Amino acid sequence: MTSSIEEIVYHELSTSILVTAQVSTRIAPEYRPSEFALPCISYEVASMTSLDSLSGRGETLTGDVSISVMSRTVEAANLVGEAVRLALDSTTGTLDGTAYSFRFTDVDTDYAPPIDGGDDGFGVYTKTMNFNFYKDSGGL
Repeated sequence: MTSSIEEIVYHELSTSILVTAQVSTRIAPEYRPSEFALPCISYEVASMTSLDSLSGRGETLTGDVSISVMSRTVEAANLVGEAVRLALDSTTGTLDGTAYSFRFTDVDTDYAPPIDGGDDGFGVYTKTMNFNFYKDSGGL
């Protein structure tokens, strides 16, 4: 059985002691579930392409994955973001026979004020980190 890149990302984040110390199990693909308290993490595969080998058959997939850390404070977003970077940057491994590696590329930050427009300081800070990945082609 081969693992998808989403399964690999979840595995790396959910087995990192630094990450789980900050967000516990609040790690989800694509978006933040409404029941997730902050801080939490969501991740999304932004792109994926096949690298051709000399035989012409693509044996490796490469692409980009975005990891978003959402928090009530800049300090917490930075702390969780650093834990995510340490968990993924320059990481190589194998999950269910699927070899993979990650490399950090860049980061963006954002702040969304409270929905009601109040200035209570409870908006959401988001730090989105982007990583390149390489993995065996079995299982998208």
